[in-house]
Amino acid sequence: MELSMRARLRAGAQEAFGELFDEHAGALMKAAAKLPGTSIVTDQVDATGRTGVAVVGMNGTQRVALIFDSTTGAYLGIREVLLTYLPAVGPDGTPPTGEPTPQQIAADPEAVYSTAALEERLVSRTGAQD
Repeated sequence: MELSMRARLRAGAQEAFGELFDEHAGALMKAAAKLPGTSIVTDQVDATGRTGVAVVGMNGTQRVALIFDSTTGAYLGIREVLLTYLPAVGPDGTPPTGEPTPQQIAADPEAVYSTAALEERLVSRTGAQD
């Protein structure tokens, strides 16, 4: 007899936490998109080249895109672009779209910063490798 999700979580079954996250990741992304000053952008690319849908906002000097797999909702990574290299912020306060040119990126390697989540797992404490 298979244990219920609640029982598995209480027992500390790590795969149950992963299943729970995967089940609700899409809902978390949709909720984040409702925050003031954010928008949804399709076809965003993480550092490994995976394409997904992103919740995009600004942190003062950068446009920040939290990228999720468009099918599963799994977190893929972050892509940050300096606002200096983008069109003006939209009249409704939404983040600008577009990308710096290859020449701008060559001249300023910090124009774009990108990460990718390659592995997800639970650990017993912050910084732990178990």
